[in-house]
Amino acid sequence: MMFDAEIIIIDPEDEYKTLCQALDGEYVTFSKSSEVKINPFALMSEDLTEAQLGIKILSLHGLLKTMLGEMSPTQEAILDRAIVLTYKQKGISPDPATYKNEPPILEDLYKTLINMEEPEAKDIAFRLEKYVKGGFSGLFNQQTNYDVKNQLTVFSLKQL
Repeated sequence: MMFDAEIIIIDPEDEYKTLCQALDGEYVTFSKSSEVKINPFALMSEDLTEAQLGIKILSLHGLLKTMLGEMSPTQEAILDRAIVLTYKQKGISPDPATYKNEPPILEDLYKTLINMEEPEAKDIAFRLEKYVKGGFSGLFNQQTNYDVKNQLTVFSLKQL
């Protein structure tokens, strides 16, 4: 903070709450029922570089592999194709001018996978379903409604 760095902390056990309050940071409790929603597909409209979409797709792979567990190389390839197609259906391409279009949400990826012909795609969709229609549906299936404005922001995940 002394060097004016923006600090974002993911706090799974509420260990940073006191420190955050002492430093006048913003403490956001993130849960299924929280008002704060984060869309992992969202692109930053300030970063208009061609590389942003590719970097976002790579980070989505990491998130989805964490959410869905082990995947075969075939499933990973199908997931990659589905993510690219999901962005394309929203009019978003590697052209930075398209980054201002409304980004897809998790349900859009789910629908893309369901409509693909490969049985592996449907398997991935069924594994994703709990985050779209099931018990975890309030987490990542809406447009982002939160903007990090404080130099120190802590996201509490304890209620997850």
